[in-house]
Amino acid sequence: MRCRKSSEQAQNTSKPHGSSGITRSELDVLNRSLNIPPLYREGRSAQGVAIYTLFSRMCQNANLDYNYLTTVFSSARDKLRRENMDELKQDAARMCELAQQHNIPMKVNKLTKDAIYGLACLYREFVNNPEYKTVEFFHQIIPADLREKKYYHGTDKEKNGIGIMQDEKISAQTYDKNNYLTPVPGKAYLATDAGYSLIYALGGVLMGSETPESWIKTNGRYGYIFEIDGTALDEIQPDEDAIGELIDKGLHQPVPELEWLYGLARRYLTPNELKKVKSGEFIYYAKTGKKLVSLMSDDEKFALIRYGASVAHHGDVKPSGVYRIDKCRSKELAKDGSNLFEIAEKIN
Repeated sequence: MRCRKSSEQAQNTSKPHGSSGITRSELDVLNRSLNIPPLYREGRSAQGVAIYTLFSRMCQNANLDYNYLTTVFSSARDKLRRENMDELKQDAARMCELAQQHNIPMKVNKLTKDAIYGLACLYREFVNNPEYKTVEFFHQIIPADLREKKYYHGTDKEKNGIGIMQDEKISAQTYDKNNYLTPVPGKAYLATDAGYSLIYALGGVLMGSETPESWIKTNGRYGYIFEIDGTALDEIQPDEDAIGELIDKGLHQPVPELEWLYGLARRYLTPNELKKVKSGEFIYYAKTGKKLVSLMSDDEKFALIRYGASVAHHGDVKPSGVYRIDKCRSKELAKDGSNLFEIAEKIN
């Protein structure tokens, strides 16, 4: 059985992987057939979003056709009634394990087992089909406009900058502590604006000001900014701090294109959390950002990155260029960092 459009249907309409022709409403219909809650209606849960993401990526990466899926879903449901449950549970566990490797925190529980077992039946159709041997079903498909951008990572610690150059990678971090301000484990953080990365390269908002001598003695005279090509990115989401900050700004001066974000915040944040964010408490930027990002689809995450949110990249990332900034020249820098590349020395 072919998993994509028939050759007759595909004439003049064939699409590369990652270009599913399924609309959001069609996806909701298919979701309901597997008891997957529709994401874009009232009510969300982290597991519901994970299932939605799992299925959406499967559709995109395999370039699945809606008519084909309605047939296969019906077949999968029939199989579900007569499957060897031990084998099906193993398939489901393996599928969830693969999904987690791609930053989809999926697990089987009482609320999700019907949907996951149904998807496991569908997944088996694909893995047993030679046409899909090379397809990574759960890989995030980053849109072309975000892949064409440059991203930046700054560090004010000279030894860390030298270490990144030696390792040729910016490592995703793990942390001993876990509090509101602890970054998300397994992420490497990148700025979408080179000027913003200067804050990290200098150790603070010091553009146009002298860097304290004590800071230079502690961390070294040079800060480093690493440039990353968008094509090197794998799995991304907006920085949790940036999510909180965008909500804060929107609660004071809303932006129409982010109304969905404010609605998400009003529905899922407590009144106290909203109050703290609106008053500009940074610790609550991070706390609420972590809470809400787990309720966002890939498209919603991309929308915030397009709007300027910094990026949390899942896993290590390889830089394509390196700039060294002399902290003794911080006073020469424009306050917005716009003359960064005139002051910094490109060393790779």
